[in-house]
Amino acid sequence: MSTDTPHEPYPPAASAGPVPGPEVAAAIRILLSYVEEHEAADPRTALAAAGRARRAWKRWEPRVIELIVTNREAKVPASTIADELGVSESYVYRIAREYSRYTWRLDVLDVGHDGGWREYQRGDDVAEDPAHLVEPVVVEALGDTAEATTARVTIWRANDGERADPVLTQECPALSAPE
Repeated sequence: MSTDTPHEPYPPAASAGPVPGPEVAAAIRILLSYVEEHEAADPRTALAAAGRARRAWKRWEPRVIELIVTNREAKVPASTIADELGVSESYVYRIAREYSRYTWRLDVLDVGHDGGWREYQRGDDVAEDPAHLVEPVVVEALGDTAEATTARVTIWRANDGERADPVLTQECPALSAPE
């Protein structure tokens, strides 16, 4: 198939916005107050309210670790974070100790032009192990083309910057030939 306009085989890069810290804490407080209001109601109403609150919380739960790391980086006291999220201070300290923010760059092998690596997307994420970021970065950025694209993910500790040696560089070979 021939076309006059160049074809970009990769989906547009998604912009990663900041995690909404105050919104999460507010959502937790609202959900808890909603359940408390319905606690005195009949058991079926209380159960339904608790179920709605739990489902709403599940949407926010994966962001709690990033919220803790982000707020500790911003020098927010562990006691404040614990109070806002309804967790213990020791949990806040453990998460801050075990998880780090990493900066990453996704490159794709540009077989159509010069055959070299081309920067595709950059971002930062929080993880316990930088190796846990590779697959999600590739799959989320490249979408349906991920299996047909040779990609390389380079990861640095966010505080070190890209002038430092990366903590991980991993190539992800294409699993199928491009169409």
